[in-house]
Amino acid sequence: MKPFLVRRATAEDAEGVKAVHITGWREAYGHVLPQEFLDDLENHIDVDRWRRTLAGPDEIAYVATIATENPRIIGWATAGKSRESDAPAELELMGTYITSEWYGTGVAHELIQHAIGTQAAYLWVLKDNARAQAFYRKEGFELDGAEQNYKLGPSEVRIARMSRPE
Repeated sequence: MKPFLVRRATAEDAEGVKAVHITGWREAYGHVLPQEFLDDLENHIDVDRWRRTLAGPDEIAYVATIATENPRIIGWATAGKSRESDAPAELELMGTYITSEWYGTGVAHELIQHAIGTQAAYLWVLKDNARAQAFYRKEGFELDGAEQNYKLGPSEVRIARMSRPE
């Protein structure tokens, strides 16, 4: 038996999703975001927005929880219809975050399998996040040459698009 479970997220998961979102940003973006912003993320990531997102029809969200009597959310993935008119696929993987203690355990792979399966899809990733890009390559994604500047918190960063065919 796996030490975690993956299931469809509900609005009741908003607090746990927010906690992983905050931890994920601190672990993944500490090299590009100011420390004072990271320290204050609780005031920048809105739990009510997460409740609306998880209850709404526009995004599909899955959470991974520890498989114990007292489960807690350790990761999440969201996907939905492309937000871009010139996207390389109709499906966008909008976000995937797990806490670093679960890196390499299969949690992120399982979340992606639930969220998008083997469908053609694309995502945006920090251009200088080699770890994330290596992970997504294992999931069949490749950099497709599209890049843009993106406002991440108070900082402007460069992001690159990765896509995969069916």
